[in-house]
Amino acid sequence: MKSQLAVNKSHKKSVFAFNQKTARPIEEQEEYLKALHTVQKELKIAHQNFEYATEPELIDSCIYELKALQLKYEYYLKQAKNDQE
Repeated sequence: MKSQLAVNKSHKKSVFAFNQKTARPIEEQEEYLKALHTVQKELKIAHQNFEYATEPELIDSCIYELKALQLKYEYYLKQAKNDQE
């Protein structure tokens, strides 16, 4: 039992993987990248919806959706860039 404790103390590696520069868990970085790709897909769909909208209310709705998704995209892009610096 004592030999196992000595072995565990000698290995000072963290159980969690971190990016050395930002001290964020790698899983968190991957989540930002996944979210970024998801928002890109949502933006593509929103642009398509905007192109086919004919009613003024639907056009307005598409514009609001596009703006919201653009802000979301900018947020995730900023987070992903901060992780790489």
